[in-house]
Amino acid sequence: MNLKRLMIGTPLERPARIFHRLLTGGPHATSNIECELRDARDHAYVRALLRNKLKRDFNCIDVGAHSGFFLCQFIEFAPEGRHWAFEPIPALAAELKRNFPSVKVHECALSDQEGQTTFQYVPELLGWSGLRAQPYPVRTHPQTIHVELRRLDSLIAQDAPIAFIKIDVEGAELEVLRGAAEILRRQNPIVLFECAKIHHSHYDTTSKAIHEFLTRYGMGVFLLDQTGPLTLQAFTDVYEASHRSGYDRTAQSNYLAMPA
Repeated sequence: MNLKRLMIGTPLERPARIFHRLLTGGPHATSNIECELRDARDHAYVRALLRNKLKRDFNCIDVGAHSGFFLCQFIEFAPEGRHWAFEPIPALAAELKRNFPSVKVHECALSDQEGQTTFQYVPELLGWSGLRAQPYPVRTHPQTIHVELRRLDSLIAQDAPIAFIKIDVEGAELEVLRGAAEILRRQNPIVLFECAKIHHSHYDTTSKAIHEFLTRYGMGVFLLDQTGPLTLQAFTDVYEASHRSGYDRTAQSNYLAMPA
């Protein structure tokens, strides 16, 4: 029995990773533990949000689905809903199709345009893979692969009610949001999105651009504990302070967008 495989995608995955870091140590152990503690905090907030906000028949979208951590919760709290997953890494997309037969899995990256593009696949840090290279926290050997690029608005029927969208795309959040403008305008979903300056160095993205885009569609930016809506200045202050902290356990790198 492979206990690691059984825990992936469940609420036990994060605590297990923290425990593993504590046992194995290594040169990056402290920063990794800080990251894991921050992630554990964020996932606790998000799980409580999903439990309170999702009804059994709500439909959800996972952009950057990775191993399916959030899909597990979508299915748990909205078992009668339709769910979509988007994952450009072929091996991960194939695994999602095997593990989540009820989910519509698309092997593609999302943006505000369509076609073919290059994608930086990082075997040592799968979660840091993305459309553009980044300054990675450890030594890596990125591989350039070719992936399909799509707009969310072109893949989801306009009359499909969408309650929740999660976006984790290592810096390309604004492009994904632009490609989902009609869904945001028509459906007013809750959006969980990553927004961290560390991932934006090679994108034309700022906290101001994201805040202004969401405001244009009648959405406010909230912390995961639902503090907000944040003014542009407050959002920028948190965004910058989190970067200066090195993304320790006190930092914020994930936010909610909800109708203001």
